[in-house]
Amino acid sequence: MPNAKPAVTFQDVIEFLYSKATVEERRSVSKTLNILRDDDIQSVKHDLKVGDKVKFEVKKRGWGPQTVRGTVTRKNQKTIDVRTEGGKMWKVTASLLQRDDQPAK
Repeated sequence: MPNAKPAVTFQDVIEFLYSKATVEERRSVSKTLNILRDDDIQSVKHDLKVGDKVKFEVKKRGWGPQTVRGTVTRKNQKTIDVRTEGGKMWKVTASLLQRDDQPAK
């Protein structure tokens, strides 16, 4: 590949945004990232239904990450309501949720 261009790294992008990008370029990047994030959230929300078993990671101070498992009880505009087997309710961003195929303990 004689005309191959060098790969742009994440660090290159960050340096550009901090040092060379105009305000308008930064706004454009921000809008694009927001659209991509919203698309991801809508895709996950579309795939989940009330009653689906899900899991997500929670970081507790001093304990490290823990997996919380529960059932989808409601789909809100920006979050998904999840009830654990212990009865605790969580409002979770859809992008953090994964389907839980593991049987309950």
